[in-house]
Amino acid sequence: MVGSAVTALAFSAYENKAYGYILLIVAISVFAYLVVKHDKTINEANRTRNMAEINESCILRMEGQWAGNSDDGAAYVNRNHSYTHDLDIFGHASLFQWINISNTYCGREALRTLLENPDKRIHSINQRQVAVKELVPKLAFCQGLQCEGMGNHGLKQNPEDILGYAEKKSKLFSRRWLKVIFFGLPGLTILSFIIWYFSGSISLSIPFLFLGLQVMILVLGYRQMNDALATINSYKTKVSVYRRLLELIEKEQFHDTYLSALQSTLFQGNKSASQQIKKLDSIVGAVALRHNPYVHFFVIPE
Repeated sequence: MVGSAVTALAFSAYENKAYGYILLIVAISVFAYLVVKHDKTINEANRTRNMAEINESCILRMEGQWAGNSDDGAAYVNRNHSYTHDLDIFGHASLFQWINISNTYCGREALRTLLENPDKRIHSINQRQVAVKELVPKLAFCQGLQCEGMGNHGLKQNPEDILGYAEKKSKLFSRRWLKVIFFGLPGLTILSFIIWYFSGSISLSIPFLFLGLQVMILVLGYRQMNDALATINSYKTKVSVYRRLLELIEKEQFHDTYLSALQSTLFQGNKSASQQIKKLDSIVGAVALRHNPYVHFFVIPE
């Protein structure tokens, strides 16, 4: 990429500017394509590795050799509980360790509740049994959920911080005109550079003045912006995983009324939960861009 950029600049300086611009555009396009292709290849390799691990654990279960994963739920051990300690429900070589394949905090807590304080009503027990019967042949769906959650251990952390952030009423911009300046100034800076470069009708000091104002805003407001965006940035990969998990559940066809009722809670009108979280995913991606080395080196002051 760097070599192509240097070549394009050389063409612009010593040969034909048009050829230089075309070469630069082609180089950027090829680079962007390779980056996307590289990410897809890595994701596919990770998915294949995770699916192999899932199937291997299933084979070990059928052969009676499965000893559970490293998450044994030892933190849930309660010697004062009426039966969980005596029956080894949690801890080393426990029932929790044997059956636990959860990859999210809420899933792990749901399994804990089911083992520690289950709903003993006959109707609820029957509902779960019927739901399990429908899920048994849906191997691709069940393994798909497990696969999507693997590889991101941060999903097991309590998401209360991001939920608390979402419920805050505080705003980064107290006045509307500050928001207009903050989002409009970068575009104005780029436009002024373009006008100066192609027409020369304005002084170079004008775009540099706009650039200086941006730097000043970033320096003065860095701490406030960093505090506001730090929580979101910590969920960069987690939000994407949650979105994919929700999409799998939303697209699956269920005949059981209990499963269908659970699925319906993911829809509000014509909008699904995955569509809503996709917006958050875009925001998180934009926030994470500030830590991209190509962007961070040039525009983010420390």
